[in-house]
Amino acid sequence: MKILKKINRERIKFTRNIKFNFKIFFSYKTTPAILEINKCRNIGILFYGKQLGDTLVMSSILRPLKENNFKIFIFCDDKAKTILENNEYLDQLIIIKSLKHIDEYNHLNIDLLIDLTYNTLTEYHRIILKEKINPIYSIYLYLHTSTRKEPSYEKLTRIHNEAIIYKEYNKHCENIYKHILERLNITNYGKLSYIFNLKENNLSNAKNFVSNFDGKKIIIFNPFAANDKRSLSIEKTINIMTYLNAVYDHKTIIIGDPRLINSLPCFNNVIKFISNDISDAIALLSLSDIVISVDTSIVHFSKIFNKKLISLYNNLMWGRFNNNLIWSPNYNNSTQLFSKSENMDDVDQRELYQEIQRALI
Repeated sequence: MKILKKINRERIKFTRNIKFNFKIFFSYKTTPAILEINKCRNIGILFYGKQLGDTLVMSSILRPLKENNFKIFIFCDDKAKTILENNEYLDQLIIIKSLKHIDEYNHLNIDLLIDLTYNTLTEYHRIILKEKINPIYSIYLYLHTSTRKEPSYEKLTRIHNEAIIYKEYNKHCENIYKHILERLNITNYGKLSYIFNLKENNLSNAKNFVSNFDGKKIIIFNPFAANDKRSLSIEKTINIMTYLNAVYDHKTIIIGDPRLINSLPCFNNVIKFISNDISDAIALLSLSDIVISVDTSIVHFSKIFNKKLISLYNNLMWGRFNNNLIWSPNYNNSTQLFSKSENMDDVDQRELYQEIQRALI
């Protein structure tokens, strides 16, 4: 059985390569050779398969583009929609429901397509999407990670007209978008800022949730990340909850994966918040006084609302990129604590409690 499964995997891989090379050789050419930015009006951004934190950071590019009189069209999935819908700088948000059935987008008359998917699309799907969008010129972002999952630079250069090669391994990810803006001859854009529009119904729900807290200050605790390697264990989470439960003049709300939160015990001053809508959790965050988080998307949301933040990092490297730096909070009202290893549980608990006490002042 194992041999048959291996043979089938190899067959699928071989078939995909045949399809890819067929598309490249017979049906696809990249033209023209030079980007004429002064002739571009409609810009498409391909952003399929990205995480919430990625989407928040990317949103910082929208204002400068709009202020330079570009129309902006973003091609993404439902996850990014949570962040981007109702964005004042967007002309159209196009949700790609399935890569198996992709609509035609020729009617949008995209002059320039910027591919920011990096490693969330296969080369084959990039070709299909580019054909459906049919831009005059296309650029892709190439992050030089030197990992096994790094897309093929050679194949990408045969799909798109140009690459923006990014190698700033120890700088915040916002710098990626500065490079893109500079490539488009946009330099006078001031400070980049994330954009998120909180809906009134989410904010109303959050206010109702905290209405019986008797005016106590609120701590948001997010112990679980989208990446399991960055999450705290259940045991470590319970230890921290026990400490927070003793902070009697505050109420702590646990947010994150509902499945994991359900496995946690109940405390008098630590409330479990269960919701499948991230916007509900962000509405609670907007009402909080302190945020403690292992997840970088919550870190970025905290920056939007300039919350007192204690962020926990575990020294993971993404190829050559230093995650502690590229995904850092990057604002003055924040503190970073680092684990002694790649295990998030190795964050010094005493140091964490000291930072909580400082933040309570």
